[in-house]
Amino acid sequence: MRIIMKKSLFCIATALMLTGCAEFLPSDDVLEVAPQSFQEYLLRQENELQEGSSSELPDNEYDADNSSAESAVSPDTGTDTNSDSAGIRQIAAQIFTDDMSDYDKVFAIHQYLVTTVNYDYDNMQANTLPDSVFTAEGALFDHLAVCEGYARAFSALCEQADLTELMISGTADNGSGTISHAWNQVQVDGIWYNMDVTWDDPLVENQVVSDGSNIVYDYFLVPDYIMEETHQAEYPEERHTCNDDRYLESNRQLTIAPYLKEPYFFPSSDTEIWEVAYSCLTSDILEFQIVCDIPTEKAQSKMNLVLDQTQYAMEQIPLYGQISVNAQYGIADYVIVTVTVSPE
Repeated sequence: MRIIMKKSLFCIATALMLTGCAEFLPSDDVLEVAPQSFQEYLLRQENELQEGSSSELPDNEYDADNSSAESAVSPDTGTDTNSDSAGIRQIAAQIFTDDMSDYDKVFAIHQYLVTTVNYDYDNMQANTLPDSVFTAEGALFDHLAVCEGYARAFSALCEQADLTELMISGTADNGSGTISHAWNQVQVDGIWYNMDVTWDDPLVENQVVSDGSNIVYDYFLVPDYIMEETHQAEYPEERHTCNDDRYLESNRQLTIAPYLKEPYFFPSSDTEIWEVAYSCLTSDILEFQIVCDIPTEKAQSKMNLVLDQTQYAMEQIPLYGQISVNAQYGIADYVIVTVTVSPE
């Protein structure tokens, strides 16, 4: 089981900002910094664990109760998808429009599957998986699937959208071992990309999430060098080469979008952080977000920097009051710092 954490740091400072009174700024030893309780963001488990696997992650990243389960690729499924069925055509009519680009269609399929299909985790754990979860029909009509069902459903909807795709079977490293897996490749404007809808629909705190709030884009239109870190095709000679990485940055921003609250800013320098704080506070905007593309290990120092720059902006205005700073990190390698100022 692979775990991605969203972590929070919290800082409250009281600052007296008066004209000509910079000496009243609180010193570093006055600032009380305490970590908030951790909120687990994504438990990305491959969602298909090989039966009898004995490999484990460290205790804080592994649930011993989930150490074994059946492989989620069935070699006996056969061709069970009738992509011309009325039901699949009806779904296609709901999610596609005539003016959609290739990208729009693939995005619509990705969103539809992640928000309407649940991984059949309970039956996986009980080793009682029904045959239907390996099929497109099981995913699309029963809303339950394992990786093969997700992949077949993706194929069926691509056919309805006149998209060229390829379903791939092979193995994947989910962090606790190498397991059987299935995913897809798809053409967008004539260029091939890798797709893994199953891994973009992760568990959260070992629970299936049905409302789509768990959605990520780690395997949405990604190149081979991303996919090959964890995925290996059974017949690599049959797969297409995927070198284009143009969507990686937009994927990251799609992932953090649910955690952003207007107004938010992406400053590129320390000076810009001060400019954002000054502009917001002089416009009576007392809560705003600073989003930084930095390594997770720098989250604490970035939070402190935002606090310092906000204090300095308050001094310049002048304004005095309490500053609350909350930093969330571990979300697509961004640090999101929320600043709240309570004037006195």
